[in-house]
Amino acid sequence: MQILDVFDFIKRKSQLDKGVQEDSENILSRFVSEGIVNPVEAYVLMDFMEKVFGASRKKITDATIKHIENTGDMTGMGVDLTIVQRDKNDYSVDKSWRKYEDQIQILKDLKSKREKELSTQVKEAKAEGKKPPVPSKVLEYLRPKYE
Repeated sequence: MQILDVFDFIKRKSQLDKGVQEDSENILSRFVSEGIVNPVEAYVLMDFMEKVFGASRKKITDATIKHIENTGDMTGMGVDLTIVQRDKNDYSVDKSWRKYEDQIQILKDLKSKREKELSTQVKEAKAEGKKPPVPSKVLEYLRPKYE
C-alpha cells in the first residue's frame, strides 16, 4: 500500500523535525486527495497505527527513561529527549479541597442528569414533530470497528 511508503520516506531521514512532519502529512493527504489510495483504507490504517504507536510508546517509556539514565544516550534521529520531573501534589488531604471536590461532583451529577432529561425531551419533541427545547446539529465522524 502506498501509504506505507511514507514510512520509507521518514526512515531515509537522519533527523526528524517539523519539516519532515509537514512533508509526511502532505504526502499522506495527497495520496488520498489524488486517489492514489482508498481514503477508507487510509483512514483505517492511520487510526490503527495511531492506536498501536500511542499504546506502544506508553509501554516503552519506563525502559527509555532507564536507558537514558544508565547510558546518557538521549538522542535519536536528531531529536533529543529530556526527562522531565514534576511534583504531583496530593490535594485530597486538604479538608477545604475535598469539600470543593464533593461540591463539584454534585454539580457534575446534576449536569449529567439534566443532559439526560433534555436528551429525552429532544427525542420526544422530534418524534412528535415539535420544536426541541434546545438546538442540536448533526455531527459526522468516523468510528472504526476492529474485530
